[in-house]
Amino acid sequence: MTIFKITCQEVGCRYTIRQGHLFSGHHDALRDVTFNLTDGERLGIIGMNGAGKSTLLRLLAGVLHPTSGRIIREGNPNCSLLSLSNQWYPDLSGRDNAILACLLAGMRRSAAEARVETMREFSELGRWMDLPVRTYSTGMALRLALAAALQVQPDVLLLDETLGVGDAVFQQKAAAAIMDTVERARSLVLVSHDINSIISLCDRILWLEDGRVRADGPTEEIAASYAAWVAADREVRAVFSEMDGA
Repeated sequence: MTIFKITCQEVGCRYTIRQGHLFSGHHDALRDVTFNLTDGERLGIIGMNGAGKSTLLRLLAGVLHPTSGRIIREGNPNCSLLSLSNQWYPDLSGRDNAILACLLAGMRRSAAEARVETMREFSELGRWMDLPVRTYSTGMALRLALAAALQVQPDVLLLDETLGVGDAVFQQKAAAAIMDTVERARSLVLVSHDINSIISLCDRILWLEDGRVRADGPTEEIAASYAAWVAADREVRAVFSEMDGA
C-alpha cells in the first residue's frame, strides 16, 4: 500500500464577479493557504460562513483548480467529495444522472451501471429512478445525490456537513452509511459548523478566517480557541445590536 501525502502550498482561489455582461471585480475565496494532509489523518475544517471551507474541499477534490499556489499529491491518493450539491441534468433520468455522478467520481462505466439498483434501493426512489430528475422533489434529488456519492470508496473522504436529508428513518440510514464510509477511508477531511462532530471524528483542525489559515493544530486546542472566539464575537454583536436599538 502506497503512503500518500497532500500538500497545499500558498494556495489561492479567486472568483470573477460579474453583473450581467459587465465585469465588476474579483473575490478571493482563499489566499495563501498552506498545510499538509498525511495518510491516516482526520482533519476538520472550521470557520464562519464565507471563510472558504467549501472552496477548499473542491480544490482538494480536483473539482476546482487553484488560481495561485499549488497542490502536490504524493502517492496519487483518490479523493472523493461527498456532498449533496450535485448539479443534475434535469432532462435525464435519475439512473443516467447517477451513472454520470459515479463516472465523474472516477468509477468505470461498467461498475457504475452495476450499482444502479443499489442506488435505487438506498435512495428509495423506486420507479422514479427512470424518470427525469426535473420531476423530482428537492428531497428526492438529495437522496439520489447521497446514494451516488456513497458508491466510491476513496483514500481521502472529503465530507461536506450539509447531509441531513429525508425523514427521521432515512436520516438514520444515511448517517449509518456515511459513518461506514468514514471508517473505511484512510483519511478524512470534514467541513462542519458542528464543533462536536469535529471533536468526535477529527484529530486535527484547520481554522479558516476570511480565506486564510488562522490556526492549524490538535483538535482540542483549536476547538477551545474557536469556541472562545465565537462567544466573544457574539457578545460584541449583541452590544452593537443593543446600541442600534437604543
